Amino acid sequence: MTRPAGKPRSRSGVAIFHPLEPRRLLHGAVDVAINFQPASAETPHGYFADVGRPFGDRGPGLSYGWRRDSGPWTNTWTYERDHPASLSQAGDTLISAGWAADLCWEITLPAGRYRVSILAGDALAAPGQRFVVKVEGESALDFTATRTQRLVTQMVEVDLLDGRLTISAPDGVANTTLASVRITAVHDENGGSGGHVHGEDGGQWRGAAIER
Repeated sequence: MTRPAGKPRSRSGVAIFHPLEPRRLLHGAVDVAINFQPASAETPHGYFADVGRPFGDRGPGLSYGWRRDSGPWTNTWTYERDHPASLSQAGDTLISAGWAADLCWEITLPAGRYRVSILAGDALAAPGQRFVVKVEGESALDFTATRTQRLVTQMVEVDLLDGRLTISAPDGVANTTLASVRITAVHDENGGSGGHVHGEDGGQWRGAAIER
């Protein structure tokens, strides 16, 4: 009798399963937005949530989170302000990034050039409160809150060679809080884009492909 098409089976009739190879993200596929927030907060559409968990696997091809010199580390200092000055949900939730000198946030990415857009500050910041952020060890944002502006977006471009993009607050600026970050591959004139992969919370990688 001809066996209908389906899963391969051994002679005993037990289904044979072959593990999938790990997915590897291509540089051209990178366009990811991360929202820093408490676990109980609503994740804005189009973002992946970071709730302060240690660096690790976060699902479809993504690995990110918090580290200290000793290894992956939990960052429990998350906030939700519910304040009109936040202007959006992405600006209303925050995480403290400067409470330890060796604390940093990292995401695994292929080598290449990236545009990094950081939203930092605090809707409840007092005038004169300073927020300082480094990307790959270089100054990316230095902002002092005023009565009329308490959050700011700053964009930089960086060349990534070691496979991990690192964001940190310099030692001594303990008030620095991050609201969100968006990381986009910078294409040359021959670059292009294609499909996308969605996360459960609406976040997505956009661009060329995910290679298995």
